[in-house]
Amino acid sequence: RHVDPNNTGYIDGATAANFLGTSGLPQDTLHAIWNIADAGGQGHLDMQRFGVALRLVAWAQSGEAPNPQLADHEPRMLPELNSQRQRAPSETSGLGGSPAASVTSEMQPVIF
Repeated sequence: RHVDPNNTGYIDGATAANFLGTSGLPQDTLHAIWNIADAGGQGHLDMQRFGVALRLVAWAQSGEAPNPQLADHEPRMLPELNSQRQRAPSETSGLGGSPAASVTSEMQPVIF
């Protein structure tokens, strides 16, 4: 509910970027994950596509490069999201709807 407080069923690009940015992954990796999860280029993710992004984060954290084939496979571990990590302004992309900054989160891991 933290990433969808109004229960709309969608997560906008900025909110998703802030949340996924706590993963500690490099900006280019987050950008690749976003491009796979938001394959339609809509600038937001429904819960299913957000699950894809989380799976890809977990795969990337285990050393696998994000790719569409991994999107449907369960990772070996849950994604590690550091709620204390704050991204520096130089780590933001400025691309509308793509992963950018970080935000504090107390969300519990969920597998989709």
